[in-house]
Amino acid sequence: EEKDPDAFLMLNEAFAKLNNGDFNESKLLPFYFYSLWNFLGHMGYKPDLFSCVLCGQKLIQGRLSFSFEDGGIICPRCFSKATKGDKMPIGSDEVKILRLFFAKPWEEAKKIKMENPIRLNLNKILERYFRQIKLTAD
Repeated sequence: EEKDPDAFLMLNEAFAKLNNGDFNESKLLPFYFYSLWNFLGHMGYKPDLFSCVLCGQKLIQGRLSFSFEDGGIICPRCFSKATKGDKMPIGSDEVKILRLFFAKPWEEAKKIKMENPIRLNLNKILERYFRQIKLTAD
């Protein structure tokens, strides 16, 4: 129940951008992803996107997975160590997009092109990660 003026400002800026009406339909879902991921990051739930959450090694190309319980990406070497059912495949394009969401302001991030399969996968990851956070908080 502590005040968090930065969180309030983030939400206020997001609503202001939506009210601005400067969105075409193709940018609404990316803005949703961008805003929610950044909000979760601000609240302390930023996933590890640069190193394996299990071994700590820098991510390498291959079979990457997002571990909801561990809060980030699992490298191909550690794939079998993660809790079964707690992980979901994530492509390198999705990882790059998430990294950009955390590193760039919306004015730059909105230029990212997302094909429909990437959007669907990012949506599934976000929903499951949010569910895991909610379970942890309860």
